[in-house]
Parts: sequence; C-alpha cells; structure tokens
Amino acid sequence: MAFDLNTTARRLRSNGSDTRGKRGIAFIVEALVLLFFLVLAVTVFVRLLGGAVVRSQQATDLENAVQIAQDAAETFAADPQYFQPEDQGIYTVDADVERTATSAGALYRATIKVSKSGEEGSIYELSTARYVEGPRGRGLQSAEAGQQAGQAAATPDQQPAGGEANG
Repeated sequence: MAFDLNTTARRLRSNGSDTRGKRGIAFIVEALVLLFFLVLAVTVFVRLLGGAVVRSQQATDLENAVQIAQDAAETFAADPQYFQPEDQGIYTVDADVERTATSAGALYRATIKVSKSGEEGSIYELSTARYVEGPRGRGLQSAEAGQQAGQAAATPDQQPAGGEANG
C-alpha cells in the first residue's frame, strides 16, 4: 500500500469540515434551547411581579379602608344621634344606623362600609354599637334635655308666688 499524501490531506480536510459543521449546528441548537428557557423564566417573573403589584394595591386599599372605618366608628361613638359618614378621597363611606329605644335610653347600632369610589362591593365593613342613656337616648335634643333638666332643678327651689315662707 502506498501512502498518498494528497489523499490523506483531503480526508483530513473533509473530516475536519464535517466536524466543524456539526459543532456549529449543535451550538445553534444549544443557544436556542437556552434562549427558550430564558424567555420562559422572564415570562414567569413578569407574571409574578404583576401579581405582586396587584396584591400590594389591594393591601394598601384594605389598610386605608380599615383606618377610615375606625375613624368613622369613633365619630359614631362620640355622638351616634347625629352621625353622618363622610367620604374620604377615593373611598366612599356608607353607614346603616339603627336605633332601638328603651325606657332608660337608646341603643344605636351602626354598620360602616368602606368602598372604593366607582367600584362595586365594599373593601371593609365594621359593626359597632353605643348605648346612650337619659333624655338624649330617648330621642330628645340635647338643648331640650338641658332646658328640661334646668326646669326640673329650679322647680323645688322656687316658692309659690302667694305662699308663705317656712320659718
């Protein structure tokens, strides 16, 4: 067998170029697979971040609604007869007040609902109650109650106009 240098060189060149072509295709396939997983990971992270933003906004709305409802409940507790809920910026405050009269006063119950303006349903609801005893609880105005109490206190001290003083 004769050793032909040209034939051997041609084989080496053809085998080498074959290997380089296969290596190039493998690199492109590997790069495409990595790109696919990178796009998949970015998609997952974007969805998670979007969900986190929505939950953060819901938590902020709930925190604000709880504070507004507590403020309204404190205002109700101070004077349940004249309680009028006030809207707070983008939040709407609604209250259902129920009065139950008794012989010694009245029990006021309120359900305070806070919702976002323009949206259905409430974000937070709070129920509270306050018992008011005396004339105010029976439905008399505070000025009328004060006048009646003043008249009742003045009556025993006054003497009859034509009567004799005890001596």
